[in-house]
Amino acid sequence: MKKLNLLLLIGFFGVIGLLAITAATHKKDHHPLAGSWELSEFRYGKDEALNELPEQLKYVKHITEEHFTWVSYSPTDGGVVGAGGGTYELNKDYYTEHIKFFQPAGSNLVGTSVKFKYELKKNQWKIWGYIHEIQIDPSSGKFTKVDSTYLEEVWHRLP
Repeated sequence: MKKLNLLLLIGFFGVIGLLAITAATHKKDHHPLAGSWELSEFRYGKDEALNELPEQLKYVKHITEEHFTWVSYSPTDGGVVGAGGGTYELNKDYYTEHIKFFQPAGSNLVGTSVKFKYELKKNQWKIWGYIHEIQIDPSSGKFTKVDSTYLEEVWHRLP
């Protein structure tokens, strides 16, 4: 009887082990942007060249298979400077962010989508494109574009 119980116990754990291995090998393919990224260089507006991020400021972006979230903060005192996030789409040519929240408020970006060209090489991800400032037209109640600003960013994957 003890041998039968031992064989059943070994068989039970064997089946559980096989199920775990099968589940691990049938996971979705790892998304190429999934993970955490840190901004290292940027170009904004009419800047001629890429600028390094000042030491007193950090930008980190976290990406899952469907969502992104970013935060900027001071590494010296931990104070949050800004944050944002939402969903995104990635295809062969474009990375498009659909902004669901943005802090500080009043940026006019919530509810908009920002489309970037991108390049992904190993642990470096570069995006570039235009951010469109919008506002509500009081007479029609519709959003209208009031300005476009060029943005280029270089991100590095965090370990």
